[in-house]
Amino acid sequence: MDVRRVSTEMKARFLVFLFIGLTPLRAEQAEEEPPAASLPKDVAMVSDLVYREDSSKPLMLDIYRAEDETTGEPLPLLVYIHGGGYRRGTRSEVLEIPFFREMLLPLVAEKKIVLASVDFSKGSKKSPLSTLIDDCRKAVGWLKEFAGDYGIDASRVGLLGNASGGHLALMTGLKDEPVSFIIAFGPVTDLHQIALEVSESEDKDKKKVRTQLKFGLGGTVEEVPENYINASPVNFIEKSSSPILIITGEEDILFPQSQLIEEKSLEIGANLRLVTVKSAGDAVYVVENYPERSPDLPKIQEIATGFMQEHF
Repeated sequence: MDVRRVSTEMKARFLVFLFIGLTPLRAEQAEEEPPAASLPKDVAMVSDLVYREDSSKPLMLDIYRAEDETTGEPLPLLVYIHGGGYRRGTRSEVLEIPFFREMLLPLVAEKKIVLASVDFSKGSKKSPLSTLIDDCRKAVGWLKEFAGDYGIDASRVGLLGNASGGHLALMTGLKDEPVSFIIAFGPVTDLHQIALEVSESEDKDKKKVRTQLKFGLGGTVEEVPENYINASPVNFIEKSSSPILIITGEEDILFPQSQLIEEKSLEIGANLRLVTVKSAGDAVYVVENYPERSPDLPKIQEIATGFMQEHF
């Protein structure tokens, strides 16, 4: 499939929701947060840990580890970065979406990983995209610094991000903070290209995208092209980069973005794998939406957990 096959008009309509943060709640996201009792009996949560206080409000993360994990060898850490269009969502998403909860908490219970889920600043004029990326880096740095307090092996840290969180995971893991691997579900990879595609259009939806990008990146792509380039993971992947797994629905409006970074990785010999989920659009993990998807949900979970174990 040609990476430019999807029309820019369709992209624009989707990106209005992505950047403004108005994407309708999916079934799993609309569920109430499960009570603590819904955690497996052998998983404990250490909640509301402040990792950054120099922002508009304290930023927190939660850590999940085996109930009796007070002694023994340090375990690898998986850091979960939630989605929500940069302006919505919370760290509790890792419990609220059954796909991720059912995939990750058993690994915690089996003492294969420690899991952390982080919040970051809500995107706004005062908190541009660079701030959100810096928040995620600060969270990883804090977890490494205090690894010994939570039974974490600071030399084995992986990132898993969902949607906008996938973009933040890529930006975190491809710059400054070396990690064991990055897993991203349906991420944006080239904001510079998206901005150029909507830069001169008079279409209402494209103009909204242009405005949101301007707020998030400190100006238009013509005014500050370097900001768009510096926020695009495709520009930071190298042959020596951490291993990357991207999982995207073939019918996702942003599927070409995954193809772009795959093409770049093939050109330079980087370790990146793109799993294309056929008969699925965005949020490939939603149970009801894509009954004919291939690979199916258990196989996607198997691919993701196998990738973690291979690189931890």
